[in-house]
Amino acid sequence: MESLFSRIDSKREDLVSFTQDLVRIPTINPPGEDYTRCAEFLGQRLAKSGFSLLYERARDTPGDSDRYPRNNIIARFEGKHSGPCVHFNSHLDVVVPGKAGQLIHLRDWCVTGKYTDAEPAT
Repeated sequence: MESLFSRIDSKREDLVSFTQDLVRIPTINPPGEDYTRCAEFLGQRLAKSGFSLLYERARDTPGDSDRYPRNNIIARFEGKHSGPCVHFNSHLDVVVPGKAGQLIHLRDWCVTGKYTDAEPAT
């Protein structure tokens, strides 16, 4: 485990930069803008690491429309051997921004909170 943590620590700047770029995508819900842009941003990163990708629209779900499609990304990394599967599930939308930096915490490699001081990308 120590070698894993050392490898993660060596990528800290890249991980922080990636997280900043991710939270700058204004996927504020409602109305649900930029889901596609966010999914594609994540997909590009995953594809560079060898994941196969599938973009899937959650048609006929609450909030989905042609103007605000609820696009999702399904990424798969095929292992060399059979065994347990790791499944990660998250959401792409965020709440309306509040005061800059309010309730954001980076501790023990966990980013938690409700707001960030990131400015939306243009």
